[in-house]
Amino acid sequence: GAKLVTIQNADSGAWTTFTLGHYWDGTSSASYNYTGKFSELIFFTSNESSNRDAIVQDLNNFHNIY
Repeated sequence: GAKLVTIQNADSGAWTTFTLGHYWDGTSSASYNYTGKFSELIFFTSNESSNRDAIVQDLNNFHNIY
């Protein structure tokens, strides 16, 4: 599985709740539960996509991801 996942251009401005490990699209037919381990989550309050390579390298240097 993926060791490092990046989501870019996401906007949380319209979120009313935040739940880790569960996705539900509002219907009973699509509900997904994550059964794994989150080691670390990092959120930025600004667009840091131009710094992505440096951020990923720093994470790898600290955690030895790959």
